[in-house]
Amino acid sequence: MKINFIAPAGMIGTSGYQNHCKGITNELGKMADVKLSCGLPPNWNLQVNDLELNMITKQDDKDRINVILDLPYNYRLYTDKEINTAYFIWEGQNVPVSFIPEFKNPDIRMIFVPSEKVRQAIKATTNDMEIIKKIR
Repeated sequence: MKINFIAPAGMIGTSGYQNHCKGITNELGKMADVKLSCGLPPNWNLQVNDLELNMITKQDDKDRINVILDLPYNYRLYTDKEINTAYFIWEGQNVPVSFIPEFKNPDIRMIFVPSEKVRQAIKATTNDMEIIKKIR
């Protein structure tokens, strides 16, 4: 499987978001052919491991599946592949109501979540089965 993992906020840093990004990117990189598209701070090349360096410098191609790690209102910026999915991270009891139309974006086939807690936060905000069926 060929994946284009899109994480505009990047994976270099100490935020929970960046730690999630780094963890999932490294695990995916062990299982699949991953191109990592992310924000890069100065001297980024001194802060990555060999696998991450390979994923960052790899060329993109049309055959990749997009996995988007960003806030839902940005999903539409990255739906240029035939198959687009999202990886959604959230730490609250509910997600903002403004995310609901974005979860329904027909270009996003699946929404991956890291835990049952995130799944429940989405369900606490909406019972829309079109969205619920997308959550993995």
